[in-house]
Amino acid sequence: MVNRNGEVVRLLLTPGQRSDISQAEELIEGLRFKVLIVDKGYDSAGFIKKVQQSQRAEVVIPGRCNRREPPEVDRAKYREGTWWSGYSTGRSTSVG
Repeated sequence: MVNRNGEVVRLLLTPGQRSDISQAEELIEGLRFKVLIVDKGYDSAGFIKKVQQSQRAEVVIPGRCNRREPPEVDRAKYREGTWWSGYSTGRSTSVG
């Protein structure tokens, strides 16, 4: 996880076959932020609700393709939040 300047604030290493969402809560634990920009690997209704309630933060996640009702995503904010990686998959960004 990085801050808005692209500086690493938390790093978790897991086996490649481990899903992103399995580490989501540990990744943000104890951090404060206003906006959480993450890739679709973190698209979970429970995780999104928890972030919105506990942090009162905006969550920017492009929905997974199997979502019946994909969330609306601010694409400009998503691109801006992932500028440092060169691509958006497998990265999470904390802005705030």
